[in-house]
Amino acid sequence: VVVIDEQIYFGAKAVAHLLANSGHKLVAGFLQALGPISAIGYRYVASHRNGKFVALLHRIIRNTI
Repeated sequence: VVVIDEQIYFGAKAVAHLLANSGHKLVAGFLQALGPISAIGYRYVASHRNGKFVALLHRIIRNTI
């Protein structure tokens, strides 16, 4: 959950807003453009936080940012 200017955002929309506000507007736009696909991806990551695939994604993202 993210609250920005009294607006409440959940899930992938919250992630997109956080990315946009931290200077990653291109990635945020990509997430927003994907719409429901982003929501599905967010739910998968949220429900598999301790899984090997999510750990690999985290490692890849951490090493590229």
